[in-house]
Amino acid sequence: MILTTNIDWNSENMTIVNMALQDPDKSKNIMHLHTNKICITYLSQYDGYQIDFIHDLGRRLNLEIPPIFTIINNNTSLYSFFVHADWKNELLYLLSESCKNIEHSNGAFDSKLIETLKIVFRIFGGREPINLMEQKGIIGEILTICHLYHQFGLDLIRNWSRDSLFDFDLEQEKNYTIEAKCISKAQNALITVSHYNQLEWKDQDPISLLAVVRCTASKIPSEYMRLPEFIDSMIEKITAIDQSEGEIFREAINSQLTVSIFSDDIRKRFVTRFDFEDFIHLYEIISDDSADQMAKQTGVPDGVAIDSYRLNPIVLLPFKF
Repeated sequence: MILTTNIDWNSENMTIVNMALQDPDKSKNIMHLHTNKICITYLSQYDGYQIDFIHDLGRRLNLEIPPIFTIINNNTSLYSFFVHADWKNELLYLLSESCKNIEHSNGAFDSKLIETLKIVFRIFGGREPINLMEQKGIIGEILTICHLYHQFGLDLIRNWSRDSLFDFDLEQEKNYTIEAKCISKAQNALITVSHYNQLEWKDQDPISLLAVVRCTASKIPSEYMRLPEFIDSMIEKITAIDQSEGEIFREAINSQLTVSIFSDDIRKRFVTRFDFEDFIHLYEIISDDSADQMAKQTGVPDGVAIDSYRLNPIVLLPFKF
C-alpha cells in the first residue's frame, strides 16, 4: 500500500491539505496511501476539512468524538467527520499518525485506521459519542417533533432531515418549513445559524417557522436526563398516541443520528445531563425582520460574506397555530 519508507508524513499530509485548500469542494485521495478508502475535501462554505473513510465493517463505528470534530456520516460503510481550519495542525497530527500506523499494517487498513482514530480522538478529549452542541441540537429537533406532532402528524417525522437546509421541510404537504434550535435558558441567549439563508422570508413560498427550545447542560450527576433517557421519554410520548407511529419515530431517530443510540455500549458513554423546558417557542419569519435582513445580507459591507450569524429570537414575531 505504501511505495516508499521513511517518509516525512507531516510534510506529505501538509501537501495534501494544501491541495484540498487550493481546489475547494473537490475530494482528494490521500495519494501516498495508494487507496480510495480515505480522502479529504476542503469545504469552502464552512472553512474546514471533511475526512471520508470508506470501510468494509458492515456496521457503524463506535468512536468517542472530541469537541473539535463533528461527525457527518456514520453508517455501515462510511465514516465522515469535519474539522474547522483553525484545527489544521490537529488534523495533520491525526493524518500523520494514521499513515505511520498504516505503513506497517500488512494490508489491515481498516483496523489500523480505526485504532489510530480511537487513540487520537482520546488525546483530543473525546468522551461522549456525540459532542455537546450536537446533543443540544438533537434535543431541540426531537422536542419540536413531540410538541408539533398534533399539528402535522407523521409528515413531521417523515420530513425530518438533519442534513438539509431546514430540519423539517413540509412545503409539499403543509406549506411550512421549520428550523429547530436549542439554546440556554438565559434571557438573552442567542441562536446560531450556520447557513445565512436558513431563516429567509420568501414571498408566496412556505411559511417559515423557527422553533426554539431552551435547556441547560451539566456533567454533574443529577435527576436530569442524559440524551438516551430523553430520547426514550419522547418516543414514549408518541407511542402513547399510536404504537406503530412510535415505532416509526424510533426508526427515524436511529437513522438521523450518527451513532447507534439504542446500543447499550454507546448509551453508557453519555454523561451530560439536560434540564430542558418541556415546551417550545415558535416564531414566524416575516419580510424584512432581523432574520430576513441577515439572510438577504441587507446592509452588509462590500467584501463581507456571512456564513454564520447569531440572533436573539425574541426580536422575531411569535407564532401560534
